[in-house]
Amino acid sequence: MTETVYRPGIAEMDFALPRGFRVVGPAQAAYEYSKPLLKLAEEYDTDFHKALEIGQLFWNYSVARAGDSPEAAKVKKIIVKSLSKSTKLDKREAEAFLNVMAERYTFLFPPEMKDRFGPFFMIMRNETPAEVKPFDYSKIQISGDPVPPRDGDIEMVRKINQLDRRKESFEEYDEWENLFHELIELCPERFSKWLQEKKASDEMFFFPHCIHVYISFIYGYMHEDVVTLKRLPKIYVREFFEDHLLRKENVEPQEYTNWPPALKYFYVFLHEMDYIEDPGRYISRFDGFERPFLAHLQKRFG
Repeated sequence: MTETVYRPGIAEMDFALPRGFRVVGPAQAAYEYSKPLLKLAEEYDTDFHKALEIGQLFWNYSVARAGDSPEAAKVKKIIVKSLSKSTKLDKREAEAFLNVMAERYTFLFPPEMKDRFGPFFMIMRNETPAEVKPFDYSKIQISGDPVPPRDGDIEMVRKINQLDRRKESFEEYDEWENLFHELIELCPERFSKWLQEKKASDEMFFFPHCIHVYISFIYGYMHEDVVTLKRLPKIYVREFFEDHLLRKENVEPQEYTNWPPALKYFYVFLHEMDYIEDPGRYISRFDGFERPFLAHLQKRFG
């Protein structure tokens, strides 16, 4: 038996918090907490993934110490040994760094802010408030001349239409999973090629990555309605900006403002590739959410 319960979106939870705090998932929390360790790993040319493994030990120690757990002493010995082995820090320096990281945990995740939204979300203090400015459209330069579909574009559209039909027929995900994984790589790749042919400015280089996240949301997650690139109810545009994007992407605050313009130009691309007839109806939807999304980013990171 399963039961569906309402979960507010990240934006809704953020607005319920004092300014200077935001809601994050466990992966985001661990990444933000581990930033000093990742910097140390870079300094000593330590493998990034190895640093994240040690970061998990740091996290476990900090949680244990904050809760006065007897496990803290045991984890401390493991960390000091591992840190001394992977860097040039001696035992005293490693212990000092560990104490700094434990205090960092308490600062970023104050105990009085715990458990407000259940076990799957944490409330984190903004370490350094960021000023998020509107995307500067004046820096965008792109040719207005249409680019005809190439062989790769025709194949991409054929696969999108095939996936749309299979979703609209309510086929099970595992029956079209491989097709989805092909498109999640192919769409950003072809979009990037199109931007190159349109002589797009450097400000647009991040746009294909934005599309990767968007395709994943459209086709890789369960929705109550049939959702495709062509069939896009406003409620799912809201869900994408106010919840999915903020949960799944851990980028610098200003970089989030790339998503609305990226999606607008992506639909222009889909129009030139003969997938949709009128990109304007989709662009207007993104226009409608761009300003509220910016206001939320300013609240979230300010």
